[in-house]
Amino acid sequence: MDSLADAEDDISGDENEEDDNSGDPIATERKKRQRSAEALKARAGEPVKPQAVEIGKLGGTFLDALRKVLAD
Repeated sequence: MDSLADAEDDISGDENEEDDNSGDPIATERKKRQRSAEALKARAGEPVKPQAVEIGKLGGTFLDALRKVLAD
């Protein structure tokens, strides 16, 4: 895993040299922070959120319980 991090550092180091020559320090900093945030997400293994779906089998039971509670 360290070799992967070293490879990322080598690649990002080359990109940083190109950005430093642009002359706009704010844009350079934004690009640097964006790259570091993307690298952090990639290493963290952030899971993809599952799609929410309605479960039809529970609908009848829930409505019966709701009617009972509201009737009291």
